[in-house]
Amino acid sequence: MTGVQTCALPICFPVTIKPKEDALDERYASGLFSGGDAQILDFMNDPASLGGLDLFTYLQGRIPGLMISRSGSQVQLLWRGANPEV
Repeated sequence: MTGVQTCALPICFPVTIKPKEDALDERYASGLFSGGDAQILDFMNDPASLGGLDLFTYLQGRIPGLMISRSGSQVQLLWRGANPEV
């Protein structure tokens, strides 16, 4: 949101309020993973995350090319056929 003004007598100055997603992007993403075509997933504030067992269950189906397999307590991630560094 832009165009908001905050006034403290006798001075007024413009204030820009960033959407929550932009603030998350600036804080946690960098390089190829920031801005542009990036898709932001807010696990903590997404109602869909309440029904999942864990973060991996939440990510399943939300990130194209990501495959998650489990064997007991072990979790393996494959992204487009390669093991991503976590």
